[in-house]
Parts: sequence; C-alpha cells; structure tokens
Amino acid sequence: MTVGRPARLAWSLAGACVALVLSSLVLLLAVSHAWDVSQYYFEDAAVAVAFALLGAVVAAHRPENPIGWLFLAIGLSGALGVVSNEYAKYTLVTAPGALPGGSVAAWLSGWTWWPAYGLVPLVLLVFPDGRLPSPRWRWAAWLAGAGVAVMTLGMAASTLADPVRIALSEEEPGGLPGLVLDVSVIAAAASFLAALVSLAQRWRRARGNERKQLKWVAFAAGLALVANIVLQI
Repeated sequence: MTVGRPARLAWSLAGACVALVLSSLVLLLAVSHAWDVSQYYFEDAAVAVAFALLGAVVAAHRPENPIGWLFLAIGLSGALGVVSNEYAKYTLVTAPGALPGGSVAAWLSGWTWWPAYGLVPLVLLVFPDGRLPSPRWRWAAWLAGAGVAVMTLGMAASTLADPVRIALSEEEPGGLPGLVLDVSVIAAAASFLAALVSLAQRWRRARGNERKQLKWVAFAAGLALVANIVLQI
C-alpha cells in the first residue's frame, strides 16, 4: 500500500513532536535537581506525545477530518512548550551560555504552550465527524479560535521586550501580558463549556458506537475541566 502525502506529513509531524519531547527530557536530566521540576512537566510531555501520535493515526487515515490535524497541532504546541522551557532553564540558569539562543528559547516558552490548551474546545466542538453540530455553534468556534489567536500573538508580542525575566519569573504576568492571559482564559473557559454542551446535544441524537465515543469524550473533558479548576485553587 502506498503511503500518501497526508500520511507522510502527519507521521513526520508526530515524529518531530516525539523528538522535541525526548530532547526536553535530556535537558531536564542535565539540570541540577532534575526531579525538582514543574508539576506540569510530565503531564504536558505525556499529553504532547499522546495527542501527536493519535493525531497522526487519524490524519493518516482520514486527512479530510480536521480532528487529526488539530490533535497534531496540540501535540506540537505542547512539545515546543516543554522543550523551549527546559532549554531556557539549562542555558540561562544551569549552565549560562553553554548553548546559544537562550533568550529565544525563553521567548518561545512564554507562548508556544497555549495552543495545546486553547485548541481543545475546537476539537470537542467538531468531534467526531469534523463538523460543527449546526451553524448555531459557529460563535463558539470563533470564540475558541479568537482566544487562541489573541493569547498566542499577544503573549508573543508582549514578551519580546524582556523574555528572560518573564520566563524565569514564577510570578503571574502583569500589565498587558496579564490582561491578555485573563481575557484568553475566559474565552477558552466559555468555549470549553459551550463545547461540553454541544457534546451533550450530539450524544442525545447519536446512536451505537458514536454515542459511546461521545460519552467517553464528554466524561474525559468534564474530568479535565474539574482537575484544572482544582489545581488552580
């Protein structure tokens, strides 16, 4: 069987994601107190790899369905986030100047992680057939997309002036970056809740395997929302 261009692209992107995560792990092990890491590192790394591999499977077999490509985008975003963060810590703190591009890595670590979270509502809105439940839900898709765009572009632009300080600081960003973060989180939360409602409506109309798929996805999405709320308390 000949492997088509979409399949090659999908698996190439997944391979790049896995390589980035493995690189971040190498950098992590090179840091003093390697296991004294962010509580989100292993979660983010695992999510990045899982989404990338699952996305490659879906995109390779159903390239017309946007879900596979959204999964790949989420995986790559998470992988870029973890590797840029670990690279910045290594070359700016552990071994200053040992590797080039520390400030660039610090800048990337400030915003590349957001699409990994912000794109999830879009996935839920178009699951499982790649289409919105009805045109009524376009506002939720626009809200989710706008939240991702505003956060990503806003944080990328607003952290250019002093990326190292922002990346190494444990404080929440203030000023314009903080405002962008707050607005984007609100938009993401609203679109996430809307996506859960859309899943519930799909479930009521669905039958057979589709109904089972929607039930498990809705359960996982709700559990993730509760877990994130608890972790923020």
